[in-house]
Amino acid sequence: MVPHAPGEIGFEPTFKVLRNEPAGHYLEQRVPSFCDRILFHSAPSRRSNVAVVEYRNVPSLMTSDHKPVTATFALTIPRPIKKVKKQFHSGDYYTVEFKTVSMAVVDEVDMVLDVVGGAVRGLY
Repeated sequence: MVPHAPGEIGFEPTFKVLRNEPAGHYLEQRVPSFCDRILFHSAPSRRSNVAVVEYRNVPSLMTSDHKPVTATFALTIPRPIKKVKKQFHSGDYYTVEFKTVSMAVVDEVDMVLDVVGGAVRGLY
């Protein structure tokens, strides 16, 4: 599997910004760059199951010479979900946890994840 980025960058460069300054102020000795990225993996046959809902930076955070980036993905989980101990029903609410990752199951095949600051939250 090859990592890929969420898509087009529609925001200003995220490095090398001046600390404690609003967005768009860069260190004169450096070329503004897009070195803060989100990469994700998917099997080639499953790439159509991942859609980028939003990909943006957070220009309001002014504590570093980097501006963080966030991404929201919509995932389609193919049927059937293997080894499910309980039958899923449309409209039911479930929380699925994988170590430090959690998400809400909105429907038996559609899930939306919100990735913010290294945490993953389900949107419902």
